[in-house]
Amino acid sequence: MTWGRAVPVIAVAAVFDLLRAFFEMFWFLAPAIATVYCTAKVNGVLTSWTAGLLGAKTAATACTAGVVGAIAGLTTVTGGLSAEAVEAFSVIMAIAVGILGFIALGLWIIVTNPGLFRANASNAIWFVGGFLIGEIPFVGVVPTFSVTLFKAYWTQIKKERAALLKWQKERAREIAAQRRAQQEQAAYIMQARAAELAANDIY
Repeated sequence: MTWGRAVPVIAVAAVFDLLRAFFEMFWFLAPAIATVYCTAKVNGVLTSWTAGLLGAKTAATACTAGVVGAIAGLTTVTGGLSAEAVEAFSVIMAIAVGILGFIALGLWIIVTNPGLFRANASNAIWFVGGFLIGEIPFVGVVPTFSVTLFKAYWTQIKKERAALLKWQKERAREIAAQRRAQQEQAAYIMQARAAELAANDIY
């Protein structure tokens, strides 16, 4: 295993972590996104209608007031149900993204690098544990997938490099031993031929 093969998996894990964190914070981010979207749309309209007199600041102020007012109004009208609905949606989507990420990443690893879990059982435990911790509501902002997979790949690469170095040393010893044996055999053959030639000279 090399970092070149590990980085794409970790990058996809980071995307799932970001999506899960986004939905965990959706109750906060949804009004912010609505305000930014509204500001972008209203800014163009205000600028063109008022010949540039009113622009981004006015649009941002109006949109912020509008979004906050809409949220307050919905909360008041529904008795807090709208806030609870957004929070429920947030939690459900974060859990769904976590489950999808767990399945997708798990299958990717099993198909492309089954040794990640086979070689070290703690890697599988960390992966499952990271998934379960991330599924706790309002804990999903922690990047458990990318952190646990980085740790698992780091451990695997470290072990495989150590094993490769060990194999290379053993192979170098074997080659050196073979060369010594060949040299000894060549020397023995030379001595035997020299002895044979000397014996032929005597006779």
